[in-house]
Amino acid sequence: MLRSLTLTLILTALTTGAFAQSFVVCNRGSGDITVFNRDGNVSQTVALPAATNASEPMYVVQVGGEVVVGDRGNDRVVRFDKDDYSVIGDVAVGAGVFHMWHAAGQLWVNNDVDNTTSVIDTDTWAVTQTIAMPADLVSMGYKNHDVFVTRDAAYVSLLGGSGATDWVVRYDNTTFQETDRQEVGKDPHLWHDRWSRKLFVASQDSDTVAVLDEDDLRVRQTFSAPGAHGIYVPRWSRTLLTTNLPNGGTDGLMAARIGWRGRLRPQDSLDTPVAVPHNIAASRFGSRIFVTHSGATANEVSIYRLRGWFWNRRLELVNTVQAGTNPFGIALVR
Repeated sequence: MLRSLTLTLILTALTTGAFAQSFVVCNRGSGDITVFNRDGNVSQTVALPAATNASEPMYVVQVGGEVVVGDRGNDRVVRFDKDDYSVIGDVAVGAGVFHMWHAAGQLWVNNDVDNTTSVIDTDTWAVTQTIAMPADLVSMGYKNHDVFVTRDAAYVSLLGGSGATDWVVRYDNTTFQETDRQEVGKDPHLWHDRWSRKLFVASQDSDTVAVLDEDDLRVRQTFSAPGAHGIYVPRWSRTLLTTNLPNGGTDGLMAARIGWRGRLRPQDSLDTPVAVPHNIAASRFGSRIFVTHSGATANEVSIYRLRGWFWNRRLELVNTVQAGTNPFGIALVR
């Protein structure tokens, strides 16, 4: 009897995404965030606190009991309580807040106007390091864009320069020194897979996902993925998700199976009902996948689920819902 009950509870969690609490969307155009439950119902719409300039929420991460939102309009990150979304405070960072990521007691925030990355200690909420991007790359017009932090390192993508490729730079997150760099495809976004210990690099303008070793950034595979922009791996899944941003919604969401040592194999794709599929967040097992659709007048988020077993996952559209203006970054909040 106990064994049967335990199995039932496990299967319920796998099929319903019972661990997922909410999805938070940054509405870059309307200066607020939308909090959805897993079914796409709006729990709250919360404006960023007033500041000198109009708020421009970009990306969002969960840090313990807080939800942290980057505000490009005011060169800050804003801290919300994850239960009632009351404002806890904010932290001033560099100019041009863009992507950010949290791990190992640090929040790394890319500032692409002044070409620095702010490192915040999430125990004290003080900026402990301001890292200037590599001078040789900055001189060629490259700007820091995406960032992913692990327990040992931080990976920063640099794009937009005069070279034929873009770059990923690896930093030690104790010394804050560059340890390696690797040329990659154009317009790169990042995801580190904790199981295979590989760095996945989605390059929209090169139509690829590259698989890199986490330590020396050696390229192990170059996988075909048209228009690959947003990138995400559900925590308890072996499926890599990417959005095909530029293709008008055709094959807008793609899934690849992560095999032995991080090698990617084709799995599934489907059209999105709205153009410009941008960023992704998903529940632990992929039973809910939220995708933002960005643009100056856009206001929609599409919802999907992964069906089937680990080695044969299939994508299925669930619903399309409305957020604020220009839905941009998104995060799962547990």
